[in-house]
Amino acid sequence: MTATWRTREELLQQMITLQQQGLSRRALARALGVSRNTVKTLLATHAKEREAPHSALVARPVRTPRVSKVDAFQSRVKELLARYPDITAQRVFEILREEEGYTGGYTAIKKRLRLWRPAARPTPSLATPDYGPGRMAECDWSPYEMTYTDGRREKVQASDVLTARGRMQQSATILAARKMYEAMTL
Repeated sequence: MTATWRTREELLQQMITLQQQGLSRRALARALGVSRNTVKTLLATHAKEREAPHSALVARPVRTPRVSKVDAFQSRVKELLARYPDITAQRVFEILREEEGYTGGYTAIKKRLRLWRPAARPTPSLATPDYGPGRMAECDWSPYEMTYTDGRREKVQASDVLTARGRMQQSATILAARKMYEAMTL
């Protein structure tokens, strides 16, 4: 069987499709009517192009950091961070403006705090509590509309109880509140 193709792109597309279906290079050459060397060259070129970075997604050039007004107050900011680990950028901005004569903006302080503040430690997972028999259960109520064989429809409330220890599940279906009220008043 020889596949039909008119352009090199069509040939490559058919070659990749057949290769993904598990055909060997020799079988690809036979199926597409080209030499084994052509198959080898096209597959190698295709693999190399997929490995190379995309030209539309060029990385930004690394720029030399500029001097910021905040840099002059770095020691004071780090002192505030050491003394008050949860201090907000707004509060640091106010302290620097009032006490140190800072004339820069709030955003510069906020960005530098993100860099200088120590990373938060991950909180450890809590252990799953172990409850004794009969100590805990989960309960869920859900409304349903039931259709009986005679065609009657009735709204019911279903209760589902799951015990934590035995993992037993018990279900009870209770008629709508109107029916319950009627039963109680009899």
